[in-house]
Amino acid sequence: ARPGNYDKFSVKGGIGIISSRLVAEGPIKKGKTSFLAGFRASYSDWMLNLVQQPEIQESSVSFHDVNLILNHKVNLDNILTLSYYRSNDFFRYAEEFGFQYGTNVGSLKWYHIFSNRFSSSTFVVAGDYKSTSFVPDGPLAFNLDNGIRYYQFKQDFFFVPPMRIMPA
Repeated sequence: ARPGNYDKFSVKGGIGIISSRLVAEGPIKKGKTSFLAGFRASYSDWMLNLVQQPEIQESSVSFHDVNLILNHKVNLDNILTLSYYRSNDFFRYAEEFGFQYGTNVGSLKWYHIFSNRFSSSTFVVAGDYKSTSFVPDGPLAFNLDNGIRYYQFKQDFFFVPPMRIMPA
């Protein structure tokens, strides 16, 4: 993910017939700390009501997500990035069946430069994914919940060897 703008504040967005989006970014401390916040959401159920079939009119579809990023330049050799992502998707076909799933992920990244040829990235991540499949009514009604929670630590080192120019 890209960092937010370290020098100036901006807001961009769009409104569509089934979804909208908004992105805001800018400095918290000019040249040193930045943020980026993005949001998307749908509101498409009104379109389902236009269809002349009762099963479609009784259905529902939606999603939303949020992406937040905070970057801080500690000094010339160290950058910290804190990020968070959340999403949720929902679908229901009439009163017959449906599903819902969502994700929450938070991470911390530390990028360190040891020299012009050697650097590292350290990541710590925690995430949670949940899903539900369902039949809401009737003799076959059920809710099936699934999910996974995960944690990750990752350390990468980068080395760029010196270039040798071969004589012609």
